[in-house]
Amino acid sequence: MIDHLNMLKLGETLKNNSKRVLKITSTIFLLTLAVTPAYYFYDKYQEAQNKLVNPSAAAKDETKELVVRVGKLIELPVGEEPTVATVSDAEKLKGNPFFQTSQNGDKLLIYPNAKKAYLYRPSADKILDVTTVNIGNGQNAQTQGVAGATDESSSAVEN
Repeated sequence: MIDHLNMLKLGETLKNNSKRVLKITSTIFLLTLAVTPAYYFYDKYQEAQNKLVNPSAAAKDETKELVVRVGKLIELPVGEEPTVATVSDAEKLKGNPFFQTSQNGDKLLIYPNAKKAYLYRPSADKILDVTTVNIGNGQNAQTQGVAGATDESSSAVEN
């Protein structure tokens, strides 16, 4: 009879312990569920603050990321960092055959030493055009063989 009572007490103790373990596990799970997004957004906030404090480093990071993405699609010149510009007004550039298919937001990578320019569309992850460029005595980059690339055209591309 004593064994039977001990077994009932033991069963009740195990039942209480399993409830306690379930409560602790549930609490840990819910805390993890709450803390993970908070940490993620805190990290993104810190990243944004660093970009605001040091915009040149942010631009270099963006350029490196862009070179990696474009480099997966085509072989890029080695040992040279490109000048990157963003198409801000594609309509102004339509007169230039190189920019014929460009849209706002497209990226232009110019490698002055290699005399190459790449027009890249990030939204489609594809290269739209590649051309050679002439960089002459302090003048803006112009595509070879394109007459009439004016200041109006170059103002539609932002560095």
